[in-house]
Amino acid sequence: MEGLFDGMVRGRSNFTVVGPYTGGNIAEESILSLVTVLGSSISLVGLVFAFITYR
Repeated sequence: MEGLFDGMVRGRSNFTVVGPYTGGNIAEESILSLVTVLGSSISLVGLVFAFITYR
């Protein structure tokens, strides 16, 4: 039996969404991930700006 990763590499998806990970929960997790990535990017830009303007 192949795993999820093997199926994705070969172009076959054997992943079925069941249980609590349906509908709105996936969208909510996506939004939380996006907020986390954007927050990290803003923090990194702030650090670079502080480093450039440091005297």
